[in-house]
Amino acid sequence: MKNFSIAIFFVALFGLIITGCGSSDQGLTLEGQIDGAANLSVVFEHLKVGEEPIALARTNADAEGNFLFELAEAVRPGIYRVRIGAQGGDLILTGEERAVEMRGDMNALAQNQFEVT
Repeated sequence: MKNFSIAIFFVALFGLIITGCGSSDQGLTLEGQIDGAANLSVVFEHLKVGEEPIALARTNADAEGNFLFELAEAVRPGIYRVRIGAQGGDLILTGEERAVEMRGDMNALAQNQFEVT
């Protein structure tokens, strides 16, 4: 009976470890609505000083300027850009974000005038 209790303890402990490990590697969801961005190409880029931007994801905005990126892994702390057509808006991310919403207008995007939650 004692060996059975120890076995149950280790099975439960193993299950907690597996569950805990799975939750630590959450990704990032970036959702946006930009007026005037209807049907334009949208690219999520990582910016590094002195280097070309690295495209992490691509999509197209719908007819209302809505777009969605779902990254499987969290991003590292740094500067990122959401490029819509020829315009882009920069974001500073800590790497702890799991869901980011971006709202604005194409005319103000290049001046980094948009709302982020």
